Amino acid sequence: MALELNFIFFKQKWVSVITHDNTDENLFEFIDEGAQLPFFLKTWNHHHKVLATSDGESEIVDDITFTSPFLIMDYLLFPALYLQFLYRKPVYKKLFKPK
Repeated sequence: MALELNFIFFKQKWVSVITHDNTDENLFEFIDEGAQLPFFLKTWNHHHKVLATSDGESEIVDDITFTSPFLIMDYLLFPALYLQFLYRKPVYKKLFKPK
């Protein structure tokens, strides 16, 4: 998987590799790890999970670990990344809403 981030005056590539995947009747999961990351990330590990719940619905879980080149930057990036993934929640609910 590859993305190109456009920062107006320059671009950065983000390349991730799927290092694990699994599917069974209760779980769909995969892990992507950063192979080529933008300047503000040193490591990236994103464990995607879609879990079957007891009421016949699904729960989406994003388990993310990352590091940046500087510890202080880890603390500055955390709120931005948290908000980005929090934003997905209503989008998923709308997209996967039963018809």
